[in-house]
Amino acid sequence: MEYVYQCKSCGKEFSVSGRFESLIGLRPECPECKSSNVVKKISASSFILKGNDFYSTKDRKETSE
Repeated sequence: MEYVYQCKSCGKEFSVSGRFESLIGLRPECPECKSSNVVKKISASSFILKGNDFYSTKDRKETSE
């Protein structure tokens, strides 16, 4: 999994790869300025539920009762 961080000191965005468990509590260092004053950016998930038990509301047709 890849996690994107942004340095609050110089503004550089960079990514760190690894398993979630190994990154807990980790405060990565900016590769540009070596600062550890970084924040994790929220990224879109690639997780999609598919199958007969799940549905997407955008594809669901309205029913009149």
